[in-house]
Parts: sequence; structure tokens; C-alpha cells
Amino acid sequence: MFAITKKNSVRAAAAVVALAAFGMSAPQASAGEVPAKTELKISAKADDTTRAIAEEETAAVLATGNLCGSSYQLYYAERLPDATRLGTLFVYNQTSGDGVCAIFDNNTGTAKYMKVKVCDYKTTPTCVTDEGTFSQYAGPVRMNVTTYCATVIAVMKTSKSATTALIDRKANARPCN
Repeated sequence: MFAITKKNSVRAAAAVVALAAFGMSAPQASAGEVPAKTELKISAKADDTTRAIAEEETAAVLATGNLCGSSYQLYYAERLPDATRLGTLFVYNQTSGDGVCAIFDNNTGTAKYMKVKVCDYKTTPTCVTDEGTFSQYAGPVRMNVTTYCATVIAVMKTSKSATTALIDRKANARPCN
């Protein structure tokens, strides 16, 4: 036990101020921020919708691409559930290699239960998932996919226990035959 003294109160106040200053100055990742010196990389296999989103939302594409890493290029982007855009799903493939990276951007402005999951197509599928209550984004989730096809799943609900999803989308994470 320690006694509450003037000296201990001053120490506690100094610690609180130091932690608050660190929290305000520490860099925070955001899918809406543009990282410095990042070039927009789009896969040759990206569809027209993905290219249009990349053109209209360059800052988000650069920021989410930065979260995946410099060896990734945008393969797929989709506004979900539709043009109302509660969320945007971004899927990146490695420029050389078998890597897939997915980020599910929260565009609502409020925290929601979100899940992003990448699974490969094996006899016994392997999946990588990020889920929780997020105000900015779920992910990034990365997986090396040795099979040709993989899927990405994006789910958004008002809470984890909600029975109805605001978004429930499954898409290809890589080109498939």
C-alpha cells in the first residue's frame, strides 16, 4: 500500500501528462491518411470498377496499400453494400509472389463490429481473420496463397451480437479460373 501524499499526487499527475503527450504525438495509422512517397500500384488484372474507385479515392487506396506493404498492388476494390458506401473492401496481391492482403475500411464515421477474412482453396481451407469493433478499418490480413484461388469475406454489423449484417460480402481475393 502507498499513502496518498502530495509527492505521490504530483508524480501521478506528471505520469498522466507524459502519457497524454505521448498519445497525442505518437503516429496513428488511418486508412484515410495518405502516406508520404507512395506510388499508386494497380494490378493489370484489376477490373474497371476497381480502377474507378482507385481514381476517385486515391488517398484511401494509397493509405490501405501502405498498410499492406510496398510489395502489394491493388487487385480489387468495392464499395459496400452499394453506392451508399458503409464500407470499402480493398484487396491487394503481391507484385511477385503469392501474397494476398485485405483491408475493410469503415466509412460510417462510428465504430462497428467488423470482420475481414482471407481463405485459400485447399481441401482443408486455411483462413486468416481480423475481427472486432473498429472505427477505422479491419485488417490488414495477409496470407500466402499457394493455390490459384482465394476468397475474402467482409462483414459489418452494428454489434457482434447483432443478427442482421449491414454488409456480408464474399469475393475472390485472386484471379480464379
